[in-house]
Amino acid sequence: MACHSVNMTPPSIEELSQKIERLIEEHLAETRAAVMATIHRALSAPVQAHSGRERATRKERRPATSSVKSTGRRASTEVAELAERLHQVVCANPGESMAFLALEVGATPRQLERPMGRLKQTGRVRRTGARIHARYFPTTLGLKPSA
Repeated sequence: MACHSVNMTPPSIEELSQKIERLIEEHLAETRAAVMATIHRALSAPVQAHSGRERATRKERRPATSSVKSTGRRASTEVAELAERLHQVVCANPGESMAFLALEVGATPRQLERPMGRLKQTGRVRRTGARIHARYFPTTLGLKPSA
């Protein structure tokens, strides 16, 4: 019922109100049906049986990644290699958090504390923000000049 023709009169406010009400009712009915279908799917999904074990032990959760396993200390060469990989990731992704950098490097944020400390100490990386808001940026120190 468009008003394109000169002979047609525009719909009254009452007619518009009825159309709007009908559209709202249709929308609510469709939304209710979608919600009910989602709830039905969620409740009918198979439930995984609990194995009776609450958590894995610490050794089962984290395999040892260090080269010296008896003391838990890493060799300085391993820390230096990790620092180089970390520096490359920081250069490729400036302004990212330690959690993101750890995912990219393939280590935990805790494992990157010492390599990041070395990079900051040598001036190759700077940090802005504190704690969970910390972001890391490469500096111009230690960068190879472009040819």
